[in-house]
Amino acid sequence: MKIEEEALDGNDEDLPLVNGEEPERESGDHPGSLCRLCAEPVGATPEYLFRDSNLADIINFCLPVFVSKNDVLPKQVCSVCCQRVFLQRSFAEACVEAEKKLVGLAKSFL
Repeated sequence: MKIEEEALDGNDEDLPLVNGEEPERESGDHPGSLCRLCAEPVGATPEYLFRDSNLADIINFCLPVFVSKNDVLPKQVCSVCCQRVFLQRSFAEACVEAEKKLVGLAKSFL
């Protein structure tokens, strides 16, 4: 699928074209006002991907999506998804620690 990059400034005519045609919409929301991860409205307290936190890095490491300052997709995440991202990171870190422990235990039985 080819996406033509154009600035998203709130005008419908500035939406990126997909295969030369406007993308199909499920709601009247502008993509720039939606959560990058769940595509729902971000609400009153969005978390911005490229502010002081390392949210973008965590997303790129823990999830099967890639966020970049240079893409045309939203640059904010809703509070629910933000919590889920940090829980996913904690779970990933716990899995790594568990594997280290299990490898150490397995070596003691060899």
